[in-house]
Amino acid sequence: MFGLFREKSYKQSPFFTFCPRFVFKLDPSRNLQKNYWKHQKNRDPHGYDKYEADTNKHTPTLFGEIEARIAKSDSILDLGCNCGFMLSAMKKLGYSKLIGVDICKNAIEHGKKKFDLSNVELIAGSYEEVLPKLVSDNRQFDLVYSGGSTISLVHPSFDVIKHMCAVSRKYVIMVGDDGVGVLYPRLWEYEFGRNGFMLVKLLRPANGKPLVVNRKDEQDVLKVYQRIKDVDNIIKR
Repeated sequence: MFGLFREKSYKQSPFFTFCPRFVFKLDPSRNLQKNYWKHQKNRDPHGYDKYEADTNKHTPTLFGEIEARIAKSDSILDLGCNCGFMLSAMKKLGYSKLIGVDICKNAIEHGKKKFDLSNVELIAGSYEEVLPKLVSDNRQFDLVYSGGSTISLVHPSFDVIKHMCAVSRKYVIMVGDDGVGVLYPRLWEYEFGRNGFMLVKLLRPANGKPLVVNRKDEQDVLKVYQRIKDVDNIIKR
């Protein structure tokens, strides 16, 4: 059964990547995901109380990737930061230029009370609202990170990969999106490639341990994309 589901997801990926964006803008349901996540509250199915602790086995691997690639003085943009647990953890590691974006204002306000997020810039808004504003303001970050399935939940009427690449100076790290079982599967490597980024590392599962074949582990992937300036100088770790 899972094999059929996996095959269906891969067959859908070219559709969501190549179908003209104006076609998706005609979809009357394109704001359903945004509205759902925007209004999540404590104890809701995806309320911020579900994200105020480290429940991810891949977190040490992720932090190892970040520490290996950028300096503590470099800037990090967390897309889909929810209440800011990951940002607070990165702050404890010594990173000082942290920015978080999440559509749920309730989550951000809760995080300000729950964690030490002083000097962390937090922006409440959808990717469709915030990313174009960051681009227009000529803001760039050394590393852009997104965990879970937040990017694959973005309706394809918005070119989220293009905007992520536009605000990243060096790296984009994605955890959890592999086109299997996600809402809008895409040809991620192709989309990053046409926006000037190359896949330089992939871990499946994201914690780097031997794969246990089941649906959860198939989805649990860590991908590191690096901006291509000079292919010969790309450092693969």
